Amino acid sequence: MEKTMNVNGSDITQQQLFFLVLQTQIGVGVLSLAFNVFNTAEQDGWISTLIAGLAIQVAIIIIWMMARRFPSSTIFDILPQLLGKWIGNVVNLGYLIYFIMTAALVLAINDQIIKNWVLPETPSWVISLLMTITGVYICTGSLRILARFYSFVSLLLIVLFLLTTYGLKDAEFLNLLPVGEAGGIKIITGAKEAMVSILGFELLLVIYPFVKGKSSGILKKASWANLLVTLFYTYTVVVSLAYFSPGELKLVPEPIIYMLKTFEFNVLDRVDLVFLSIWEVSVATSFMIYLFIASKGLAHFFHQSEHHNKFVPWLGGLVFIASLIPGNNELVIKAFSEYVSYLGLIFAVGLPAFLLIISYLFRKKEPEVMVNDN
Repeated sequence: MEKTMNVNGSDITQQQLFFLVLQTQIGVGVLSLAFNVFNTAEQDGWISTLIAGLAIQVAIIIIWMMARRFPSSTIFDILPQLLGKWIGNVVNLGYLIYFIMTAALVLAINDQIIKNWVLPETPSWVISLLMTITGVYICTGSLRILARFYSFVSLLLIVLFLLTTYGLKDAEFLNLLPVGEAGGIKIITGAKEAMVSILGFELLLVIYPFVKGKSSGILKKASWANLLVTLFYTYTVVVSLAYFSPGELKLVPEPIIYMLKTFEFNVLDRVDLVFLSIWEVSVATSFMIYLFIASKGLAHFFHQSEHHNKFVPWLGGLVFIASLIPGNNELVIKAFSEYVSYLGLIFAVGLPAFLLIISYLFRKKEPEVMVNDN
């Protein structure tokens, strides 16, 4: 079946969906992923990352299976249909809070990294405010505008890949041996850590109705994006594991930056700053999409789904204030991150699976949807 929903010119192509998923999944986690998985799965952290990508692919299929049963509805419309109006709105509020908290976490982590590596004397509120203003400006536009921006800046990911690749010249791949020594339990636990860093695919819960074309094509584009992100993250983990000794990697929370900081070129002294400048764009794209889908959720509560832009500035201010609460305290940010991570597993994986089961058990779907579109 081919979907052709158009709401105020906000529909997007499947190619644009690919870049939306790609940019949302690649965000703040790229800097610390190798450190996080190494502390759990040791030299087998790259295996954990691959397993995480596979698990997320399963989650994408689950979301797709549910969304194709309600092709013209966002998660905010689907929940009242499956759980009833009262319970559905309560869960909708949970999704809204999760999106807001994730956006705030992105700002908080971004502030921490920028203060530690680039602007140590700049107040946190200035760094977060600049990102918030940028996000609000972009998100007041339609989804199509957002998608075009994401498609354009995705070219910068090639530069991130090339800069990371330069570290292979000093790599020692014996650091990755012996394969499997960490054991299955540690590898699976590491996969959970990696999976949290690759979250972002849950945007499908909100933007699926706005993607043109066959639903099978939507699944393919989201899957290709997830595959590319998984390979990119696995590659950064492999490079980090090979570049640093096990003893060193335990002491460097952002191994990619530490590695790049040692590189020098004739025309470029601080390679790490170039990387961080491009990484900042990926942070912005992750922040923007969560701000955008949160505004869609808030607009739903006020029965103004077609006018989300009215709510973006208010949500931007709320997210900005929430991001300042941790106060650049590393322990508080870590606790905040863990809390949001658990919420992510619930709202991005657990609840969609539960809702899919409910939709099949009670045979609920939009009458016009055609389940077999191949």
